[in-house]
Parts: sequence; C-alpha cells; structure tokens
Amino acid sequence: MNADVGKQRSNRARTQLIRSDPAVDASFVQFLEEEARVSCVQIAIAANLGSMAGELKLDETDRRILELLSDNARRTIADIAARVNLSPAPVKRRIDRLQQIGVIAGYTVLLDHAMIGPSIDAFTELRFAGDADIDEILREVKEIPEIHEVFTMAGDPDALLRIRVDDVEHLREVVNRLRRTGRVTGTKTLMVLDRWARPSAG
Repeated sequence: MNADVGKQRSNRARTQLIRSDPAVDASFVQFLEEEARVSCVQIAIAANLGSMAGELKLDETDRRILELLSDNARRTIADIAARVNLSPAPVKRRIDRLQQIGVIAGYTVLLDHAMIGPSIDAFTELRFAGDADIDEILREVKEIPEIHEVFTMAGDPDALLRIRVDDVEHLREVVNRLRRTGRVTGTKTLMVLDRWARPSAG
C-alpha cells in the first residue's frame, strides 16, 4: 500500500472514531479533519544526550537533590540534607553548583488551571520540509505564548509542542499560525482529557 494512502486512511479512521464519541465537540472533529488534509515530510534530527550527561558529572546525590526539588521547590536546605544524609552546608554547595552550570534553570509553581478558569491542553506534532532551518522555526514557535513546551524529536514527528488555550477555536488559531511559518508541512493535534504525574519518592 502507498504510504500516503495508508496515512490518509489512518487519519480518516481516527476522525471517525472521535466523531462517534458524543463527549467530543463537533468543532474539534472539524479541526482534525482539516489537519488530515495537510501533507507531511519527515526528516531526522540527531541529539547526543549521552556525552552531555557525562560532561555534567552528576552523581546519585545530585540526582536525588534534583528529584526532591522537582517534587517541591520550596523544600528547605535542612529538609533536603536530612533526606540525602548530608549536612546542610554541602547540600547548599551542590544546589549552588547545579544552578551555576545550568542544570537548575529556575524555580516555578504548579497551578491547577481548572481552578483558574476553562482551558484546553493539547499536544501538536509538527513535520517540517526537508530543507527547513529547524532552529529558525523553533525561534518562531517560542514567540507564540500559548506554546508552553517544545520537544524536537529524532524521527517522526520532527517536533512535539505542548499547548494551552482557552477553547477549540483558540487552538485552531494557534495551529494555523504554526502552519503559516511556511516550513511546517504537516500537523497533528491531540487534545488532553486528563493528566496524572508520578510524584517523587519521599
């Protein structure tokens, strides 16, 4: 079977399955149908993560400290020290070092967006033209405030975006803006229904 024909059938099947679900808004089904008509081209992106990890020289205590801070950035130095079996002074030195070398890029808060107001979380796959300058595209993507995270991928798709918008129409506007960059040849959007994250131990 021709690859393009197989992809078109897959897109139609996905849309038909979603259309049959009464919980899904009809405008989102229409939005997916529009996406299914956009062609895509695959390129490969390579990343040498192993050598980067070696240069950082993080030991198990560093990783445990990062895990504890990721779980709760407001932990005190004394609390972290007790959990990694060190005194507070060396723990603070480790945290300062992790900040200086850029492993800890900053601190933030986790929000319950359902309490703030209606919103939709979605993931959008991007596929680029073969001669696309990926760094240039990513610079444009980062200028779109609704895009909260960007992951470049080795394989298909070329990039994965995490998007937060007010409603389906807002999502359509963001994806259309991505398409207008001129180098995006295909998109596929997945709408988040629920979220769960594994808490750090301890």
